[in-house]
Amino acid sequence: MCNLITHILVLAVILKKMEKYRFNIHEKFSVWKAFDCKCFWCSEPMSFKHVTIDHLFPENLLESPTALEQIKVKYNLPDFFEINDFSNWVPAHSYCNSSKGARIIRESNGFHMLIEKVLKTSSNSCRIYGKMLRIKKKDKVIGDILTNLRNNTITNHDLLSLFERTKIGEYNYLNIINNLKIMIPPGWEFAGFDDFKNMYVTKGTRSGIVPVRERIEEIDHTWKCTCGNYGPWQGTRCLSCGQQNNGWD
Repeated sequence: MCNLITHILVLAVILKKMEKYRFNIHEKFSVWKAFDCKCFWCSEPMSFKHVTIDHLFPENLLESPTALEQIKVKYNLPDFFEINDFSNWVPAHSYCNSSKGARIIRESNGFHMLIEKVLKTSSNSCRIYGKMLRIKKKDKVIGDILTNLRNNTITNHDLLSLFERTKIGEYNYLNIINNLKIMIPPGWEFAGFDDFKNMYVTKGTRSGIVPVRERIEEIDHTWKCTCGNYGPWQGTRCLSCGQQNNGWD
C-alpha cells in the first residue's frame, strides 16, 4: 500500500512538472505587440486572435534543472533569464509553433542573433505588460465606482466632494469659483484661495475668508459680530464683513 502511495505521489510530481504554463491574455498581447504583431519564425503579420506563444528554449527544460543550467552557460544567457518569462517568449502562428516543437535549434551565429533579439525585445514586452496591468487596475477602480453609484452606495455629491479635495479640482477651477460666488456677501469680490481651499474675499481695503465647507448653524440675528455689526447672518458667516464667527453677545 505504501509503495502504491509513493508511486502516485511521484507521478503527481512528474505531471506537475510537465504541466504547461498558461498564458494570460495580457502576456500574449504584450509579446505579440512587442514583436510588431508578426510571427517570430516566419516574420509574417498575424492577427492577435491567431497568436500563440512559443518558447525559444523549450519548456521541458524545467524538468531537468541540470540541463537548464548547462544551456544557460552554453548560450551565455543573463541571470534574469527564465523559461517562463518574456526573456524566452516569442509570438508564433500555431503551425510555426508546432513545426519547431520542443527541440532546441542547433547552435549557430544565426541562433545567437535570435537569442539577442528576444532578450532585447523582452524589455519592451515587460513595459507593455506593466502598462496593461495599470490600465486593468484603473478600469477596476472605475468599475467599482460606477457599481457603487448604481447601487447608491455613494452619490454624485460624494464624488464631487472628493474631487474638490484633490488636484482634479484645479482642472475645474472656473466652475468651482462660479459655484462659490453665491457664498460671497454683497459688495465683496473674490480674491483667490488659501492653502486650505478657503476663499479670500476683498472689499476696498478690507479682506476676509469664506470657508469652502461651512457649518450651517443658525446664529441669532441679535448677536454681535467681531466686526462690530449685528450681521445680517448667513449661517455662521457675517454678511457685513464676510468672515466666519461664533457670534458675540
